Order: sequence, then structure tokens, then C-alpha cells
Amino acid sequence: MIEKIFGRTEQIVEKAMSLRMVRQGFIASNLANAETPGYRAVDVDFKATMAELVGKIDHAERAGRLEIVQTDPRHLAEEGSVSDELKTERIHFAAADDVSIGNDSNSVNREQELARLQMNTTMYLTLLQLLTNKLSGLKNVIDSSSKV
Repeated sequence: MIEKIFGRTEQIVEKAMSLRMVRQGFIASNLANAETPGYRAVDVDFKATMAELVGKIDHAERAGRLEIVQTDPRHLAEEGSVSDELKTERIHFAAADDVSIGNDSNSVNREQELARLQMNTTMYLTLLQLLTNKLSGLKNVIDSSSKV
């Protein structure tokens, strides 16, 4: 029953939001290491990683259940936790857009990283608004049905 209320779209939004948070961490690390000699900027290939995650959702739907992957038998995982699932997923790393390296062999371009940070934040907030609208609609349905 709950799967019909929170379907495939919500699962994809949840994974996209978690992946956006992972990407935010990489971008913040790049900015923090902008002056570190030899540091190479890293980023997540969002499109490739999301395609893999959506493929797993599709596979789980066909199988009729969600799969939990445990990388080590000593690890304990929360059931269905998206953050745990992202830890076990292979995150696709994107090649740096700007391959020019300064005199200190650092590949971080501050302006580019700040633009990525802003875009990633905007996309995260858009996903959050989508989820908020869905939950608001469900709340309205529950409120209106309780008044009948």
C-alpha cells in the first residue's frame, strides 16, 4: 500500500537528493583545497551515477522487492537507507573540465567550483520543493478525507 503512495518517482527524488549531498561534499572539498599544492579537483558524474541508481530501482521493481547490498559481512546496514546504498554504489567520477594546472599542480578553478556549488544547491532545492509538494498534496487528501 505505501509503495503506491510513495512510488518510483519519490525513490528517484530521494536518491537524487542524497547524491546531490555527496556532490556538495566533493565541491566543498575542492574549494577547501584550492591552495593545496598538487590537489586534483574531483566531481561526481551525476548523470552516470543516477542512471545506475535508477537501474537498480527498476530491477528491484521487476523483482518485486528492494535489494540491500552489503559489501562486508561485518557491516550493519539500516534497512532501505539511501545513504547506506550510496556508500555501496560505485560513484562515477567526472573528469575535470579544466585540465590546466597552475604552477603548484593544483587543478581547482575557484570560479568554476563556485558555479557548480550554486547549481548543485539550486538542483537540490528544486528536488526538495518537488518532494514538499507531493507531501503537501498527500496531507491535503488526508485532511479532506478526515472531514467527511
